[in-house]
Amino acid sequence: MELHEIFIFGLIWGGLMFFFLTSFNEKQEKMPNKTFSQVFKRNLLEVVLHKKAVLALILLVFTMHYFMEFYASIQIYQQVHGEDGMMLKNPREHAVYYLVGVCIYTILIYLLSAFRKTYKAFEKSN
Repeated sequence: MELHEIFIFGLIWGGLMFFFLTSFNEKQEKMPNKTFSQVFKRNLLEVVLHKKAVLALILLVFTMHYFMEFYASIQIYQQVHGEDGMMLKNPREHAVYYLVGVCIYTILIYLLSAFRKTYKAFEKSN
């Protein structure tokens, strides 16, 4: 994939993940006696314990499956067309790099969603 394709994919995919990790009813409770870390830990669970979070999990699994199948098909294509010696790297290695990148990106989006919810809770309490 070219660099601009990765950026566009990341923008659209990240937007969908933020949408799926944001619940419809964002009721913020006032928490004057709780610390930031306590509220953050609670929000880490609340971000994934609603109905739309299942769609985020499905999106993640589908994306990982797509990358594995895509790069497996490249390897099969090269074998069928006699291009085995043309690529220096194994296409499966690229798949692993993309899978690791998608997982790291998903974790960052998850943490940012929980942090945003925690920040809003503290903003309302002040």
